[in-house]
Amino acid sequence: MYMDKIKTFIERRIGIVGAGRVGSNIAYWLAKDGWHIRAVYDKNMESARKLASVVPTGCVDNLEKVFKRCDIVFLTVPESAITEILEEIGEFDYCRTEILITMSGILPSDILGLAGMEFSKVSLHPLAGIPTLNKSQNPFYKVFFSVEGDEYAKTFAKIIVEQLGGYFWEIEPQNKTIYHTAGAFGANTIFSIIYATEQILRKSGFPEEHIRTAVAEAMIRVIENYRNLGLPDSITGPLARGDYSTVLAHLIALKDTEYLDLYIEAMRIYSNILGVRERFEELVGYI
Repeated sequence: MYMDKIKTFIERRIGIVGAGRVGSNIAYWLAKDGWHIRAVYDKNMESARKLASVVPTGCVDNLEKVFKRCDIVFLTVPESAITEILEEIGEFDYCRTEILITMSGILPSDILGLAGMEFSKVSLHPLAGIPTLNKSQNPFYKVFFSVEGDEYAKTFAKIIVEQLGGYFWEIEPQNKTIYHTAGAFGANTIFSIIYATEQILRKSGFPEEHIRTAVAEAMIRVIENYRNLGLPDSITGPLARGDYSTVLAHLIALKDTEYLDLYIEAMRIYSNILGVRERFEELVGYI
């Protein structure tokens, strides 16, 4: 049954609109797995040519050619560009395309109806930051994708996710924004913690040339503990073991820095998980 579903789609011609990080990785890794990438388009023609040479496939100089040549089209462009693209599609005299996919984290598949055509529509989004194309590392492996849309398009999307080595789950359209916020919160705000950690470590006189490695290794171990044990069992540190004098020493050490408020707010969440919020607030009161 599964192979029959793959056979239904494997001969379809696929087009990519948007040759950025997501589009480049989708095109390359699907092509590597035997899918037919028929056309690549980007307003930045240099980006489109670069991707087309890597896949390899054809590079087209306007959007309409993608929809005339391809059965399935991925829109891998910023949310701010989607409406304009859909309005342009609506002006085409002819479309070969039967499945239209947005990889927006926030916008639901219904947005694709703005094109005014009878596409089978689906929204497909990886819960991960996608890096610049690296031909030796599939960035979709073991990544969770949210899927939402028409049944026919969802069938294709689920096959694609499995072929890329990922996992899928079906999301309700109204939950996409909070879902995307969670992803951004975890993947983006961590850099604030990384930056603050680097700056505080520098104050200790730690060797500059080793700071990035030291911080990365410490955080990798935290993530591995979390992956293996979950919360709260993966939590370590002075507050977890009831060493309140050390926590107070940390607060005092940060008192005259710009990172005190960040530390306190982060530790409030941390102390809530541990069930010692009241005790932590007492320590904050001392400074």
